[in-house]
Amino acid sequence: MMRGTAAHIDGAPTGRGASSGISRIHPAPRPHTAAPRADRVVLVACASRVMTVLVARRFVTRLRGLIGRERAPLCDCLLFPACSSVHTWGMRRPIDLAFVDERNRVIETVRRLPPGRMVRCSRACAVLERVSSESPWFAVGSRIRVVTLGCR
Repeated sequence: MMRGTAAHIDGAPTGRGASSGISRIHPAPRPHTAAPRADRVVLVACASRVMTVLVARRFVTRLRGLIGRERAPLCDCLLFPACSSVHTWGMRRPIDLAFVDERNRVIETVRRLPPGRMVRCSRACAVLERVSSESPWFAVGSRIRVVTLGCR
């Protein structure tokens, strides 16, 4: 986890003109003034599945991750932009991970990572995580696309 990083999602409705249709997740340039670091709920499409995702932008949300959200999740999964490693210290249940590269392709997945572990993928620029379940998850080579941004 990187402290104080913000996410910038290209192709999102930001009022900067037409989008290219392909969304990319990458670190945002540092603004001269302090910008709000609020988390956002987005819809992510992958193949035929659409999921609600909380983009963990604030330090506290990134630090907490899924801890305490294991029983009543706020959304389908969490997205950690500008992140290449995840830990499960403090978790009670295993989690599923999908590491995403700068072209929004899943480059590595980890299913049922048990509590008390840490995993890293140096080529990743973002990580999706959820509490482990038997429902379908991302596959290596899947392309992630942001469909809609929610409110701040």
